Amino acid sequence: MLDHLAGLPDFSRRADIFLESWAPWMGPDEREAAKQLAATDRAFWTADRLGERLRLIPEERTEARAWSIRPVDDRGKAWIEHDLEVRRRQKAKERSSPATGSVAPKRLSRANESAFLRERSIAK
Repeated sequence: MLDHLAGLPDFSRRADIFLESWAPWMGPDEREAAKQLAATDRAFWTADRLGERLRLIPEERTEARAWSIRPVDDRGKAWIEHDLEVRRRQKAKERSSPATGSVAPKRLSRANESAFLRERSIAK
C-alpha cells in the first residue's frame, strides 16, 4: 500500500494515517524506514504478482471485491489457466455466432482513392 501511496500528493501524511491504522505496532523508526523505502524504491505490482504475494484465493477475491488482483490456485500460482479457459470459451462463442452482416469498408490505396475521387467528380 505504501508503494501506491508514494505516488500520491502528501505521501508522508497519508502513509502515517495508513500505518497508524494498519500497523500500530510499528515504532517511529520502522515507520520512517518503510516510508523511505516506498518513496525511493517504487514498486509497481502486476495483478499476478500481487495475487501471489497476498496468496489471494478466488473466494476471498470475490468477498473483498478485489477485481484488479488476480487470485491464485491451490499451488499459489496466478490463476492463468482459468483465464485461458475463459478466452477459449469466448473464441468458441465468437466462431459459432452468425456473422452480423456488417462489413467494414475497404480502405482504398492512395492511387485508387484519387481515381475514385476523379470518377466521382466527373459523374456529377
